[in-house]
Amino acid sequence: MLNAITTGPQTLTAPGAFTGVLDTSALAGDFTIELAITALTPATSARIAIEDATSFTTGADNLPVAIFQIEGPVAHDGPVQQSLRRYQVPDTRTGATSTKLRATLLSITAAVGINPSITINALLGT
Repeated sequence: MLNAITTGPQTLTAPGAFTGVLDTSALAGDFTIELAITALTPATSARIAIEDATSFTTGADNLPVAIFQIEGPVAHDGPVQQSLRRYQVPDTRTGATSTKLRATLLSITAAVGINPSITINALLGT
């Protein structure tokens, strides 16, 4: 079963959180974090984090679970898929009150004259 971390495909042009948060308080057992990068402008590099927290409102306990790095171009007709299984990210906080996952664009850099943009879809498979 696939559960959305982001609210469908999301596009950002500057660092920040992608729209969407997945409640993992009832999650037990194995899982796979799946990241599909469906678009990235040419001559651009990006760093994406999957973060867990009990409260993204305060930001006090946001912890990166996984970091994905990619270089463009990535076209809509050829998404780049990356994934991690639970055993690869054993410290992910799940199955406890208020635990959540989200995707955050940590950095995006482009060559001079390029307006950088990235589109992703983050999912959790159980």
